[in-house]
Amino acid sequence: MKLKKLNKNAGTKPLYGKKMILTGFYVREDQLAWLRNSRNGISRTLRTLIDKAMLEDGLTIPEINT
Repeated sequence: MKLKKLNKNAGTKPLYGKKMILTGFYVREDQLAWLRNSRNGISRTLRTLIDKAMLEDGLTIPEINT
């Protein structure tokens, strides 16, 4: 997969000490409903799920409160 080079200035103001980069993806209707009903909100829930998957793959993630 070819990834677009990230611009150093990309992203919004820092959140949790790091810039957050806006991205988009497709989900099923039931998945979106589940995300919307999560108590931590869509973005935080997705970041948490991604962090867990990264840890399972043996990657080190920054210690931030996501």
